Formats: sequence, structure tokens, C-alpha cells
Amino acid sequence: MKVFYFPKKVEVQNPVIIMGSFDAIHIGHLELIKAAKRTGKPIILMMFEKPYELPKKTKEMFEQLEVRLQKLSNMEIDYSMLLKNDLHTLSLQPEAFIKEIKEKYNPSLIVCGRDFKFGRAAAGNVQLLEKIFGNVEIVELKKISDVKISTSIIKEQIPFGELEFANSLLVSPWTTNVQIKTKNDFILDKHSIKPHSGFYAATAIENNIMYHCVIHVTRKGEYFIHMLNNKENLQNKFFSLSWWRQLEITIKDENDEIREEHLKAANLFFKNSL
Repeated sequence: MKVFYFPKKVEVQNPVIIMGSFDAIHIGHLELIKAAKRTGKPIILMMFEKPYELPKKTKEMFEQLEVRLQKLSNMEIDYSMLLKNDLHTLSLQPEAFIKEIKEKYNPSLIVCGRDFKFGRAAAGNVQLLEKIFGNVEIVELKKISDVKISTSIIKEQIPFGELEFANSLLVSPWTTNVQIKTKNDFILDKHSIKPHSGFYAATAIENNIMYHCVIHVTRKGEYFIHMLNNKENLQNKFFSLSWWRQLEITIKDENDEIREEHLKAANLFFKNSL
């Protein structure tokens, strides 16, 4: 997948452009991608570099940019077009924004969700997009229990320990890239949403090798990794951690120690699930 920043011009013939912020890549977004792929044409997926800094967005990052890009690459997206939260982008009126899209990329089709907004102060909607561009495929919103699936709903689950429910709405599990420090501990990005204290079954990928592990989030907000099938020194190594399942949520300090039952539960989960 090739990555570039708007408004850089790229040489691609009659692409389909998928529009959205793509903070969390969820199963609602998957419907947009399926619609674009049905055309058989090159796909440019538009997303904000830092969607958590946009007005009206929650100010916590769901996943790092490199994680989101890797997930899109795994889905065989051709191009990812990143939008910065800069003066040029945020000050463009809706008509001017679409005009620039047409001039730079000449899309054959734009795909977006029913609730898509664009342009300065999110003043543009899908009706205006159809009026000024024309060839637009509007994908109906995906709902669960009559509630629209959205990044904000998914974000709400992580601090409460509802990891399995959050993951059920995502294309792939919540993932964070980290560097292990001296005591098998790590820190999350300062902008990242923080999970509830407890114990989690996770996979850790380094150099395309996957390991199974338990992540311990302490009551003090510390993070420790306990490998199940790797006894090597982890210090200073970089891992992509996918958080699969909560094993236990801790609300009392006396339960804030990893136990053999956590390791057994994680091993059983991976044996039956992955």
C-alpha cells in the first residue's frame, strides 16, 4: 500500500475514493471497503492522520497511525491518503475540498457512509456531495441493537474492560505498538486510550513472529507483559500487541498480582481460538 498526504498528486487512473476519518477500523468501515472493491478499480482510502484532534472527537487516540495503516495494508487497499489537521485542510469549504479532490485525483466514484461530513466545520453532507460531485455510492450505516456502530462507541468499551465487545465491532483486535523496557514493562502512547486494570490475553508480533502473552495492567496504571511461549530477553524490543480478551478485571489491590490461573486461561483461549 502506498501512503501519501493530501493534496499531493499521485498517478492513478480513475480511482475509487473512500472517504471517512477511520479512527477505529470497524465493521461499518468494512462495508465501505467492500463497496469500493466491487468496482475492480484502484482504491484510495482517505483518513485523518490524527482524528482524535478533530473538533467534536474524543481526545484520545484509539490506535496509532502505523497500526491503522498496517490494518489497511492487510486488507489490500492500494493507496492511503492522509489528511493533516492543518489550516489548509480544515479551512476548505466543502465545495472547494471536493473541487481539489476532483482536480488532483479524478475519481470515478466516491464511497462514503450515510452520515459522512466534510469541509470546514463539517458543513458538507452526502446530499451536497452528490450535488457537486455526482457519482457517489452511499453505504447505509451498520447498526447493532438499532445503534450505529461508531468509533466513539468502541472507544467507550476499552476503559471499562469490555474488550471482547469492542473487538466484535472491529475488523481486527485493538492493537498497540510498544517498546519493552527493563522489567518486561512498557508504556502506552501518551495520547492512547487506556484500558481498565486487569489481565488480558494478547498476541505480540516481532519481525513477523507471533507470541502469546498475558498483559497485566496494574491498578497504578503500569503495564507488564508475560510471554507464554518466549523466554528470551525482551528488553528494548518492539512489539505489536493485539489485545484479544479480558481474563480478569481488577478493582481491588489484593487481586493485582498475576497468578497461574491467568496463564492457564490465556493458554486455553489461544488453544481454542487461534
